Amino acid sequence: MKKKLLLIFFVLLLIVILIFLITNKKAASITLKTNSGVPYSWIYEIENPKIVKFKAKKVKAKNKNLAGGEVTETYIFKGTKKGTTIITFKYKSVSSNRVEKKVKYKATVDKKLNLKLEEKKF
Repeated sequence: MKKKLLLIFFVLLLIVILIFLITNKKAASITLKTNSGVPYSWIYEIENPKIVKFKAKKVKAKNKNLAGGEVTETYIFKGTKKGTTIITFKYKSVSSNRVEKKVKYKATVDKKLNLKLEEKKF
């Protein structure tokens, strides 16, 4: 009896794991650096938002007690439709809107909605 219950438990666990793997769309992330207290922020633009969607942003200070210390911002995106698009990040001045730096990424989504990001050099 215990063997049957154990077998049923493992089969159910396997089914749950397979459902999670099938329904979980793979996301990809881009990590950019800034400093705390500076009047600049990273702004992203997606050329074709039907292919890639913004999912979340995580911010982590390298040293929370240091004013002006390094901060990493991780932007997480997910694929929603097969295709290719460009994600452009601009490091903009909050006061003047002047772009200090620009970084572009090629986003490729396959038929299983897996997302691959490549930095474009120009």
